[in-house]
Amino acid sequence: MAFDVGQTVEFTLVSRDIPHTFTVRDLGIDWEVSKEPQTQTFTFDEAGTFTLICAVPGHRGSGMVGTVEVR
Repeated sequence: MAFDVGQTVEFTLVSRDIPHTFTVRDLGIDWEVSKEPQTQTFTFDEAGTFTLICAVPGHRGSGMVGTVEVR
């Protein structure tokens, strides 16, 4: 995922199975993701490449990891 500094993004999050998280610790994002769709809004105010994980124990090690690039 790539975004611009100052960009506000609306995320609609939903899990297809068990609860997960959408966590980017360096940006202060730690949202729970359940089977019920939910919308979160975030404004990116810092440039860099940040790690996105599911913070449920064992999920990061299972490959639930990505990156968020802010330009």
